[in-house]
Amino acid sequence: MSELQRLRDRVAELEDMLGIGPSVADTLRIKLGITGRQSKILGALLKREMLSRESAYFALYGDLPESEQPDSEKAVEKNLCFLRKRLEGRGIDIRNIWGKGWFLPPEHKAKLRSLLVEERAA
Repeated sequence: MSELQRLRDRVAELEDMLGIGPSVADTLRIKLGITGRQSKILGALLKREMLSRESAYFALYGDLPESEQPDSEKAVEKNLCFLRKRLEGRGIDIRNIWGKGWFLPPEHKAKLRSLLVEERAA
């Protein structure tokens, strides 16, 4: 195995651990009909107790060169707004901790995890 392939595999493994890797994000995207960026936010919310603004920004744009990243964090809020609208019909609510970030209540995380399990079993 080449060094480059080993490093790519390690990056994929770390992204999965953070909830922004393709195995989780793609399943969420397909199952919920959300964008790839929105699925990364949701995957990160599943893996953490709270998602800070900085972490959300990294989940969305960390894979882009700095010159291509938006200069406004409003992009995070825009993606969260659309994501919340998509999830409200499923009874899943992303909540704020004012000045700190966002979180999913445990029962809402359980709903999302059951969707992931259903998808993998199919």
